[in-house]
Amino acid sequence: MECLPIAGSIAGAHGSDLMLIDLVKQAFDMAGRLTDVTAGRRAFPQDGWLTL
Repeated sequence: MECLPIAGSIAGAHGSDLMLIDLVKQAFDMAGRLTDVTAGRRAFPQDGWLTL
């Protein structure tokens, strides 16, 4: 499986930043999507790689 980065925008009412971040994190977790990446050539974990 190839992992590709995505970008998106969300908007909400003033002061709802943390709620929106939690909502997106929960959606990604439920969908089995990665929520952590690192910098550089190997931004996404691969089978057999150690994760910190």
